[in-house]
Amino acid sequence: MSRKEFKKVERGSQRDLQVLINEHPEMLNNEIIKSFSLLEDTKVKWVSPLTNDDYAEYRDYDFLKVLSVKSKITTPLKDFWPNEGPQWDALGVSDDAVIIVEAKANIPEFVTPACSAKSKKSTKLINKSLDKVKKYLNVRNEVNWVGKFYQYANRIAHLYYFRVLNKIPAYLVNIYFYNDDTVEFSPKSKEEWQTAILIVKSYLEIRGHRLSEYMADVFIDVKSFIK
Repeated sequence: MSRKEFKKVERGSQRDLQVLINEHPEMLNNEIIKSFSLLEDTKVKWVSPLTNDDYAEYRDYDFLKVLSVKSKITTPLKDFWPNEGPQWDALGVSDDAVIIVEAKANIPEFVTPACSAKSKKSTKLINKSLDKVKKYLNVRNEVNWVGKFYQYANRIAHLYYFRVLNKIPAYLVNIYFYNDDTVEFSPKSKEEWQTAILIVKSYLEIRGHRLSEYMADVFIDVKSFIK
């Protein structure tokens, strides 16, 4: 399914993001404005996960629909990525731009499962698209983007899908929560996260690239909005 409903959860990055977007959206909006040097009067409208939408998260064509960009797509998603692609933790719109979000609350979340596409056709399409992204970013073709940091890589691929293939202004925001007492191994500071992020970016060879200005690492202290 490309729309997945959730109850209000009580722990981890999913809880943190549900609370942040539905109860303190201005906090996240301010961080995004600062990260991308956007105008102070920029308004971000969050379309997922919302309390009045069963905290639903979206993927595949439904995530394009909820972002209201289906009519602007020139390269069909099916030509870039198979079904059951990334399920986005949060989605937002701002004027003609879209914001796609991945959130984490502990460092082990970085080590995600490798690509597990269910068919040879899907595997071939994913590898073909990732190879195009790596070439665009000047990453060596032999660097493994379908292994233990596959999730991080496929999020960048979808930024490429928007920005390069469809000329749609898009921003990828990686939110890193710290001081989350509901999970093990939650960093206690921004600096702890930065060390882990550096390892991932070095492994994927993306410490500086052509899409860097459209990506942001946002660090948020959970204790600043959940008491």
